[in-house]
Formats: sequence, C-alpha cells, structure tokens
Amino acid sequence: MVKHKRKSVTMHSFFEKKARVDASVENNLGASPHLVDEQEPAVEEEIATSTPPEVQREGGNDDASVLIVERDPGLRCQIWDYPPNAQEQDRNAYMKHGAYQIEMDEYPLDDSVVHQRKFQYHWFKSFPWLEYSPLKDAVYCFPCFLFYKKPLGKRV
Repeated sequence: MVKHKRKSVTMHSFFEKKARVDASVENNLGASPHLVDEQEPAVEEEIATSTPPEVQREGGNDDASVLIVERDPGLRCQIWDYPPNAQEQDRNAYMKHGAYQIEMDEYPLDDSVVHQRKFQYHWFKSFPWLEYSPLKDAVYCFPCFLFYKKPLGKRV
C-alpha cells in the first residue's frame, strides 16, 4: 500500500488567489479579450446612478461665496464634495449648527412586517452625535459626516 504524501498547507497559500475558470468562460475567451467580475458592474451602476447633490454656495467665486448649510443629513452632500480649500471653513459652519435633531410628534414606522420599529426622540439624549432625516426616515452619524475621508478604490 502506497501512502500519498499530502501537500503541506502553508499560511501563504491562504492568501494566494486561486484561478477559477468555468468551461463556458473558456469557450468565450476567444470572443472576449477580458473577463468581467460579476460584482463590479453593480458598484459602478450604483455610483453612476447616485449623483451627489451639488454644493450650494451664493456668490461668484469660491473665496467670496457663502455656504448654504443644508440641515437635513439626507439631502446634504458629503464634506469631501466641497472644494478642498473650503472644507475646513464648511466643517466649522456645520459644527456651529450642531447635529440635526428634529423633534417630531410621531416618527414613521419602518417597513418591516414582523418587527415594526420607529425612531425614538430620547435616543438623542443617549447618543448626542445622532442626526435624523425626516425626508429619508434615516439616522446619521454627525462626526462621521464631518471627519470621514473620501473612500479610495472600490467598496468592499
């Protein structure tokens, strides 16, 4: 009886990319010069369809313009969309106004059928950094808006 010696698995083998090619892809290789990852088009479509709202400023040039502060976090664009030379000034303007914490008589229920939930105003006392958007019925992190850097590359 001959024992086959198993190839030892090293730590580096876990980090090496394994090539997976289907038979249908092998047949189409001659027709198409490159393979397309199935997940990339979804990310590209999402980026292409979601155009950020424009930075609203009054005045002709960027130096003399006045920032129009959008209070609703669901409507405003990200801080990195502002001109780089004005980001610090704009960040200070938003910090001056503080987090958008609107008090409503009744917050809408979510769409879940099993466990219907809704935002609670008392959460602002426990989490003062929260912001609520009545337009999108969503909660946002105010420091994340102020200090988050623009993501590089594709989403994970």
